[in-house]
Amino acid sequence: MEYIQRIFSPSGIIAILKEQNLSLKERYGQNLLINRDLAAQIIQSSNIKNNDIVLEIGPGLGSLTFSMAGHTKYVVACEVDRGFAKFLEKKAQQLGVKNLCVINRDFLKLGEDDFPDNFRPNKAVSNFPYNIAIKGIIKIIEEFPWIKRITGTVQEEIAQRITAKPGSKSYSYVSVWIQSMAKVEYIIKKIAPSNFFPEPKIHSAVITIAPFEEHLSINPGLFKRIVKQGFVNRRKSLINNLSSLGIDKGRLRAITTELFHDERVRAEELSVKDFAALCETVSLCLQES
Repeated sequence: MEYIQRIFSPSGIIAILKEQNLSLKERYGQNLLINRDLAAQIIQSSNIKNNDIVLEIGPGLGSLTFSMAGHTKYVVACEVDRGFAKFLEKKAQQLGVKNLCVINRDFLKLGEDDFPDNFRPNKAVSNFPYNIAIKGIIKIIEEFPWIKRITGTVQEEIAQRITAKPGSKSYSYVSVWIQSMAKVEYIIKKIAPSNFFPEPKIHSAVITIAPFEEHLSINPGLFKRIVKQGFVNRRKSLINNLSSLGIDKGRLRAITTELFHDERVRAEELSVKDFAALCETVSLCLQES
């Protein structure tokens, strides 16, 4: 298809934008994917099937959108830019693509009821807009449990944080929170800026995230507070960071010594299971106080 060839070419994109009076807006994090082989790798990694309904966030001119449409039952594309959303709808009609639904909304403001009846996505595949990548992934995991697999490009730094292990510099609240809810996997590392238009200033990566069927049997609100507070100051001990939760430092010292055999332990040293055990013990302490 001539159009597909054009959207994988910088000169083709420039021409389309001019023809349609469209412009790329920095505030939307629009860096369009222009490597056709990379697009194919993303789709292959997503493991989409003919009966899947796929959510795409930030479809842009459709480099992933129209490629996915031929492999799945339906694509629900969420595009915040009104001009791009209208163009995608028009282009789908011209190309005879009937299994595409375009939602012209900010994905971060979408709710469960905003998806069309009988078209609730079970997978998400995106070249995630850089400005909302991490928030978008967390929103999917937390609010749309019927989405069973998330695949796409994010900033290399974000990929490192999401997949980081205890003790690494990238290990953070985000690492623990996402890994407590899903299995994460690094698919492609260090994707050069030249694979996008306009070229970003950073490298990208492809990751997949598969939310767990069952979450940890702990209070999710308290777990989130403990993990977030634990990383407030990486150089401080866990005891000092968690003292704001209203638990006596002496009690916290006893807890960390009992659980981790080190009263000076820091958040970056704890695994997801460690944080779960800590949450369970702290919960009992709060109930007793």
